Amino acid sequence: MGFGFDAKTNDFKIINFVSMYDPTFESYSFQDVEDVVYQKEVYSLSTDSWRKVDGPQCFIFEDQRDTMTYTTGMSSWLAYVDYISQRDLFVLSFDMSDEVFLKTLLPDNVIGVALYVLNESIAMVAEREVEGQTLVFYHDIWLLLKVGVKDSWAKLFTIEPFADDVCRPLGFWKNDTMFWIKNGGQLVLYDPSTKQITYLQIHGDGDNMQLVIYMETLVSVKGGNEFEE
Repeated sequence: MGFGFDAKTNDFKIINFVSMYDPTFESYSFQDVEDVVYQKEVYSLSTDSWRKVDGPQCFIFEDQRDTMTYTTGMSSWLAYVDYISQRDLFVLSFDMSDEVFLKTLLPDNVIGVALYVLNESIAMVAEREVEGQTLVFYHDIWLLLKVGVKDSWAKLFTIEPFADDVCRPLGFWKNDTMFWIKNGGQLVLYDPSTKQITYLQIHGDGDNMQLVIYMETLVSVKGGNEFEE
């Protein structure tokens, strides 16, 4: 579910969410939540071991592509409590150093659809339907200034519907510009200050394309028997 760095102990860690149920359980639909056991685990590269950590009972969107993000020392996901309705969204964050979960409620009447990183902070894309305009959605961009504090959300700008139907955002680039994937799989760059769309010569599977942030100073990750082999 998440991979990050613990600066306090100079350690790399993985956070995993586990759902366990009896093999005779007829349907993995979570409709009978009392029949499912949930736990959260963290893996430490330095000790090559897993251990359980306490955390709230909640669900993460099955499509992790745009609902998970990583800022310095913190993994975050869009989560919800009710599996059936998938409503009452919030941001669930895991502090890699303190190994604690933090919950941040969304602004009132806001439906978040994706999380990204903007200037080392959590940025959320929220979808909003305008009355009288069928199937026309506006996207509001929010920035979370402090994890765990609902009132620290700040609305940055609103993106009006694209004329040629760009289907979903991929992430941020420089100066708040955003990558979007157009229906048909073409990548475009959108500048919210000028509302200009730049068509890039990159095409792919729109459902599977994603933007990955990398560091040029990546170190060699080595530990455990499997890595040595």
